[in-house]
Amino acid sequence: MSEHSETQLPSQAEVSFRRAVGQNVSLLDAQRLSSPHGLWRCRVVGGVGLPASVVVKQVTTTEFTSHDEGGVSPRLLNEWVAL
Repeated sequence: MSEHSETQLPSQAEVSFRRAVGQNVSLLDAQRLSSPHGLWRCRVVGGVGLPASVVVKQVTTTEFTSHDEGGVSPRLLNEWVAL
């Protein structure tokens, strides 16, 4: 998982979100939320049948312990499963 600057992450998430939903959508009004990680709530504009907003999260590697193989933290994977 690569680290991105605070200004890049919501726009990079927009590209990923477009690919995932297969629709031309925008993530606007990125509001920084309180977290030791990069965390934003973004309004979803455009598309059909999509949520009004999404949360974009960047985990900082200093807060999570990686697997021995250098993979993603078990805590992050557990959070994804819960969502």
